[in-house]
Amino acid sequence: KDRILRRGRGYYRVGNNEQLSSTYGLINVYPFLTLLEYAEDPETRGAAEALVLYHMAMIALNNFDGHVMPPFNRRNAVQQRFGPPDERTGRYMPVHHPSSWLFWGQNEVIPEDFTAAAEPAYPLFFALADWRIPEPLNRIATGAGAPYASRSAHGWFGWSGEGGHWGSNEDLETLRYVWRDEDFAMGGPVAQRIHPEGFFIDFHAFGVTWKSPHRFRSLEVKHPYWRSNDGEDQWRGTHSPFQQIAVHRNTAIVMFDIPEEDPWRGRAGQEHWLDSRDAHYDGLIQLGQARFPNTVDEVIQDGDAYFFREGDVYVGVRVLKPGHSLDETSVEGFNVIKSREAQTGFVFEVAAAREHDSFEAFQETVRANPLEVSWENLEVQYTNSGGDALRFRYDTDYSEDGEGFVWLAPDLRINGERRETGDWPLAESPAISMRDQVLRVEQGGDVFTVDWSGELPRIEGL
Repeated sequence: KDRILRRGRGYYRVGNNEQLSSTYGLINVYPFLTLLEYAEDPETRGAAEALVLYHMAMIALNNFDGHVMPPFNRRNAVQQRFGPPDERTGRYMPVHHPSSWLFWGQNEVIPEDFTAAAEPAYPLFFALADWRIPEPLNRIATGAGAPYASRSAHGWFGWSGEGGHWGSNEDLETLRYVWRDEDFAMGGPVAQRIHPEGFFIDFHAFGVTWKSPHRFRSLEVKHPYWRSNDGEDQWRGTHSPFQQIAVHRNTAIVMFDIPEEDPWRGRAGQEHWLDSRDAHYDGLIQLGQARFPNTVDEVIQDGDAYFFREGDVYVGVRVLKPGHSLDETSVEGFNVIKSREAQTGFVFEVAAAREHDSFEAFQETVRANPLEVSWENLEVQYTNSGGDALRFRYDTDYSEDGEGFVWLAPDLRINGERRETGDWPLAESPAISMRDQVLRVEQGGDVFTVDWSGELPRIEGL
């Protein structure tokens, strides 16, 4: 009981590093759900309910049509609507996949997803439980209130059983920003507290996801660092300390500044992590890349710009340096834009068809939007189709603090106003907020709160 209470207070203070893991986000919930249903001690049941509500609120806020929006830690398998049979598991896929099908009718499942999958049991706990997700969270998870932006954060993962994944530290690791439209969503980090020995090998950093009937429906970026020994076409994790990202509404700027040699050679929280990148200590892969599914309806290349359309969603990609190529064969199911430069990057702009007269009109608008790049200052200036002037400057300060942490926070100014990173909330959106150990959910006239600023949580409105 004491451990549960300590963990709960910690989660309400700094979050859970894997609260949005497509693999473990929902696995985190089922033990507390079991306690909620079967524990005899009322304080234990109250703590379990508060922990279930916290995790489900974060998942609802970041669920888009059955996908968890990045950034999040621990992506053991690429998210997909459905997948082909696999000899070992039937179909290995993130636990979030069948769970979002169960909760909200999203994604597609077959019996083998439960009987032959690597981790089949967890969604069954939810199916058999008497507990039901509060209706406001169901509405949020299925898109009520869009479009809107959300800000959120989580603590440090740690190592050797110590760190933010147990809610035992004081510092936030990743500050997050997600833009959610009716037809698409985009998410990326605002700032990160990185440690060379930290757990980022399976971190999913950035993505755009849209509604689609196809197996894959996301755009992602990557510099191959943490798993570079597996080659440049391995996309399990998409994080690199040498790529920095800013997202504002429907627009993202991604910049790479890749050193020749690995400044963190020989440093890892676990020895086998080194086995994933030690072949490139003396020569990091000089490559920035962006991939999108090959099942989209149209793909257009025009100089340093790429455009693709799927259904009523339009995506524009402007490459910051010439000399790039479109690889249509190396990664099954995807087209990959590859820019083989140490310093390179992309600007992405996404729109729904209702915002433009046609796909061609969208292309003309994005091509005409002002774009300036200074490689000397590692700075990008871009004015998007909505008229917002963005100025992005790469954070070149990789100095470590006394504990070995590096705080990377690229400078983003929107119409001249700097995006501040201080006092960042655990969650903030029109419907869900979490500050000072208080979770508040308000949607469609329904309100509930969980206050864990004291020894025990107080739940009101349910």
